[in-house]
Amino acid sequence: HLVSYEILNHDKDPSVKAIVDSLEDNKAENISVISLKGKAEFAEFMKQYPSTTAVIEGHTSAPGSEAYNMDLSERRAANFKDVMVDMYGIDSDRLETIGYGESRLLDTASNAEAHRVNRRISVTVKDTVKVPEEK
Repeated sequence: HLVSYEILNHDKDPSVKAIVDSLEDNKAENISVISLKGKAEFAEFMKQYPSTTAVIEGHTSAPGSEAYNMDLSERRAANFKDVMVDMYGIDSDRLETIGYGESRLLDTASNAEAHRVNRRISVTVKDTVKVPEEK
């Protein structure tokens, strides 16, 4: 399963983007389908860097109504947050959730592979870094 980290705008915005996993089931809101490795690796990252905060983003594929997909993506993100808090002890104040529904498709094709890629949980992690004042 997939856990990838990418530094975004490193010079100005010290954040890391992670696609924690793609979801196999189009209707899956329960993120237990995400591999234990992906969840555990993300939780370990958060524990290793306790000053970080994260925005958990739920995404869907295009099939279904826009309203249904928006609600489903919000539930996916919320469920992932619940797992991080309940199973891994991550402070809920460090985690924010948002659902994007089908508005941020990675693949716009209308086939099974595109739908699989688009059903995902991604996370943006930020760290507050104090920059010394120049004299």
